[in-house]
Amino acid sequence: MENETNSTEVRVHKRRFWILPKIQFRFVYVKFQLTLMAYILAPIVLINSILVYNSSSEETDIISLVLTLLAIVVVAIFYSLNFSLRIAGPIHSFKMSLKKMKEIEGNALQHIKFRKGDFFTDLESDFNEYVDFINENYEIKKKQNNNH
Repeated sequence: MENETNSTEVRVHKRRFWILPKIQFRFVYVKFQLTLMAYILAPIVLINSILVYNSSSEETDIISLVLTLLAIVVVAIFYSLNFSLRIAGPIHSFKMSLKKMKEIEGNALQHIKFRKGDFFTDLESDFNEYVDFINENYEIKKKQNNNH
């Protein structure tokens, strides 16, 4: 019996590192900043703890070290949260816009608007161009139906 070949095409996917370079560069940049912040602040914490240790009690040293590390963690959390909002915000906005358009039922589609500095601004402009295209075609077909 001959081997039967599958008619579906097998695709070989090459690993691409830069799928959305603009977004990926920003991720790399933020990761670099956080890493750099850790490398700069870690020696400061160490030097601070040595200076405090030499000039005060062990209890003061521990309190100083904990407060400094806590400050680093708070800054890192704030920075990370702010960065994540630039990603989650447009996704949420897009989702809510689609939900709102679904409720309109038959009226013209509406543009979406992201905040300045958000990711996915190219998605915003592409979607808005598509909305314009759909709205124009809807109006043309509406006029054609009224003329018949």
